[in-house]
Amino acid sequence: MGNDEICSRFNKVLWHDSKLCSFAVVREGDRDDIVFNLELRGMPGLELTPAILTLIDATYLKAEVDLDGKHQCADDISSAHCHARSALRDELLRSQFQHSPTALDGYYHFNLYLIPPGGRIDVFARNFELNGK
Repeated sequence: MGNDEICSRFNKVLWHDSKLCSFAVVREGDRDDIVFNLELRGMPGLELTPAILTLIDATYLKAEVDLDGKHQCADDISSAHCHARSALRDELLRSQFQHSPTALDGYYHFNLYLIPPGGRIDVFARNFELNGK
């Protein structure tokens, strides 16, 4: 699967007003996955459906989450995106990974923005799966 297909599939999901219930780092053999328990806004009628988003083979996680703000805003997600290139990727390659210029090759930048002041979660992972519970 190429850059365009992975990001396109992720970016087509109706993230706005879906809910982030919880997230965890889960070790699967020699890889780390980031697992999100969601209530996903869907069609028709925009009802919420339980779902699990797994960011597969993650290499970097940055989370700035105001748990009280998340709670006050009913756990709502404002938006989520996947990018093959991003400003955060460039920043990490200039700073944290300056001696490993290929450290993020093959990884996509997935980000979830919560309704303010909930915060945001940024993950670099190789792929994703989205499954209903």
